[in-house]
Amino acid sequence: MGNKCSLHRSSRKEALPEGTEERVDPQSSHLGTNPTPTPPLCTVCTRIDLGAMLSDEVNPKPMGPLSDYTNSECPFCSLISTAMDLAWGGHDKPRSPTPDIISILCSILEPTPQLFIQSRSAISARRQEPDGKSHSDHPQPRLLIAIDHKPPRDYQQHNNRGYIREVDRVKNRHVIAEIENFLPDDTNSRPLLPRRDVGTVINIPLVKNWISECQTKHKHSLSNANSHEKQNAHLFHPTHPFRLIDVHDECLIETSTPCAYVALSYVWGRVRTILSPLTSNETPILLTTRENIQRLSSPHSLSSSSSSISDSKGGKAKIPDTIVDAIQLTRSLGHRYLWVDTLSIIQNDPEDKAHHIRLMDSVYDNASLTIVAASGRDANAGLPGVHPGSRSGRLIRTTKMVLPLSNSGGDNRKTVNLSLSLPSLTEEIRSSTWNTRGWTFQEQCLSPRCLYITSEEVFFNCSQCQFREGYNYNEKKSEEEEISIQIRTGPAWWNPKLRRDLDATPYHYLGNTSMELEIQAYQGAVQDYSRKSLTFASDILNAFEGVYNRFAGNLSHCGSTGDERPIMSIQQTQGVPPHLAPQALLWLPSDGSTPRLCPPVQHPGGGLTEEVQFSSWSWASQMGPIEFIFTDNTFLSRNIAYAPLKHIPLHTAITRFHFSNDDSPSGNQRKVYSRDIWDLDGDLAQNDGDPKVSMSKFYLRDRVGIDIDAVLSYSLLSPPAPSYPNTSPSDITFYAPYLSPEAFDISTPSTSTSRICHLKLLSSTAHPKGGEFRYDRLPVVERVTALVPIVVTDTITKTPDTVSIFLGLAASTSTAGEGYTRVGIGYLYHDQDPNTLKPKWQCGWFRVR
Repeated sequence: MGNKCSLHRSSRKEALPEGTEERVDPQSSHLGTNPTPTPPLCTVCTRIDLGAMLSDEVNPKPMGPLSDYTNSECPFCSLISTAMDLAWGGHDKPRSPTPDIISILCSILEPTPQLFIQSRSAISARRQEPDGKSHSDHPQPRLLIAIDHKPPRDYQQHNNRGYIREVDRVKNRHVIAEIENFLPDDTNSRPLLPRRDVGTVINIPLVKNWISECQTKHKHSLSNANSHEKQNAHLFHPTHPFRLIDVHDECLIETSTPCAYVALSYVWGRVRTILSPLTSNETPILLTTRENIQRLSSPHSLSSSSSSISDSKGGKAKIPDTIVDAIQLTRSLGHRYLWVDTLSIIQNDPEDKAHHIRLMDSVYDNASLTIVAASGRDANAGLPGVHPGSRSGRLIRTTKMVLPLSNSGGDNRKTVNLSLSLPSLTEEIRSSTWNTRGWTFQEQCLSPRCLYITSEEVFFNCSQCQFREGYNYNEKKSEEEEISIQIRTGPAWWNPKLRRDLDATPYHYLGNTSMELEIQAYQGAVQDYSRKSLTFASDILNAFEGVYNRFAGNLSHCGSTGDERPIMSIQQTQGVPPHLAPQALLWLPSDGSTPRLCPPVQHPGGGLTEEVQFSSWSWASQMGPIEFIFTDNTFLSRNIAYAPLKHIPLHTAITRFHFSNDDSPSGNQRKVYSRDIWDLDGDLAQNDGDPKVSMSKFYLRDRVGIDIDAVLSYSLLSPPAPSYPNTSPSDITFYAPYLSPEAFDISTPSTSTSRICHLKLLSSTAHPKGGEFRYDRLPVVERVTALVPIVVTDTITKTPDTVSIFLGLAASTSTAGEGYTRVGIGYLYHDQDPNTLKPKWQCGWFRVR
């Protein structure tokens, strides 16, 4: 799909699945004759040329202060009031707006809020001309209204996504409403993006049609068949059968025979379970335990008709509403089996839990469908739309307006029917509790198909396209017209230069084992995942293991239970795929991040958790959003950050990394070359004829003065054994050039909350642009004793500059012994003149803890 739905213009209506009717707005009489007089626009709204803006795209214009739009008799003022109530109140369900919401906001916000308006189309239509050339236009524009104060919803959605430079650098324009003109479905003005009513129950035939189309027509479904067969071999293993809920017999079953099943992704929340200490009279939630698994395997032991179920201690327990509804929805969609973590995993069996955590990528990737319970705060929230009355639905409700002659874009008075556009899947998910949870991240991105159950609408997303109840994204190509249409499925951005759908969907599939996942996908995964929360901070690697397995590449052996494991575990590499290390090590924490400290805490199942530590060189050592040097970030300009995207070579100054082996107490290490060209198999002359090797050697020597041959010769040796007991979770060791404190100066932070300091060279010809260093932790207490260059590259400017990216290391002063810890990251510009004095590099072994 990319992140857009590619579709084509059609003169025919969408073919609905059997048993489905296209619902008509019960209030649709206002689209034709309506005996009720339409109130006129107020004087202020009359000045806005709505007719022109709904005919063609119009650049941003000021609307004036928000306080001017308080006329309750004016239909456009009322529409703005409703939009403000949704943006500032965060209310999902349609209802009457808060009385005088605009007056209330104007009285508490300073300075007085200002509104702005433009019109932008959600559609790009490309027409093939007879001469072979193509022409693009953007028909049927929508109105965008922005305010210069940040609404609370905007803050939450920003906090739950990665940094988007084109959006986040616009500090004072926050879109509060996207308004569409509802076009009647006739031959003259048929909408290119048809709107549908959303009823009070899920349209099951429509959803089944989406799933069928994906499974039978989409390329990813057909190409992944072989990889799923391979996963089946160890997921359904004779010595460790797969445990599922049989939704027909309403009980647990164990099977070693591969079968189709649905998986559930949901928020557990703070609900009491049968393993929790007794703190109230509330009926606890049922879990599968060693004591009750035999009983839960009996037919109808999980019947939803039972108000409560006996637990292993003779008390009562209940199945939470979300799981009850998931069982019903699975049955309605024609599937027999459902996987739910709390019932499919024995919760008080450490071995069973560990086995399933290792296989979590296969559990979700092998599912025919993953139901995402995106509404509610805990497992008792249920799935809106599964039962009548569980959701309000979204009927098409329009506000009729008669535009004055000067405001209608023509000689005749024009009637328009305006409606607030439905929120995108991205907006629905970004503002959900489900999206804030760490464990749900891998459940989404490892699932080939996700069915999102939001509070008022159902969405379907796979790697090829998106479907939803509220809009028909599935138009076909017209036989008469060669018009290809692309629809923006994500939220509207204020920047009028943006045509790309920057945040088209929260769904990014990482489960395809038939293709190699690149560093950009890994960086995006970590950026998204680091914005989630975990009940236990120590689960940071456990909840990411399924994703890590997709990036770790080469699988070593098949264990006794059939589960294949990467050569190096996630604990050994601390979440950094070894072959991606040169860029994966170049992370930086957000300003609000803090060190990840995981002391023992009381576990709900009883007992204390173990104290867990994370290596300073891994992003897992930080709590809070993570960014990377070579992505959009708040530290570097795009001139540096976009070098890989512009295919500018990154020259690594470290040729080989040694990861400590967590399976070998003797300190054995696994070595990984930073680039394939440095894999010399012990022979320094082996790759001398390779032009890539020659280019890197020349570049590093000529631009920054690094003798890579010397680094290569020493890195082929085994690193010196540590003279201290290994108390670190995992060390990374490498031989590298470095600058000692005599060769550089890092200025003192300007304030106690400032992480960024000026960095300059002392013993070479300094570039006038200098550089900067950014500390990982505040307050700054550790002195940088070595700057180690990881990569050297050119900027993307027309006349490129040479830049090196450093890790700042501090020699350990702890009683645990020798070694280094990471304290920050920095960059330096270098003078490219080969005759200038280069930095005074030293070389040595570094064991970073």
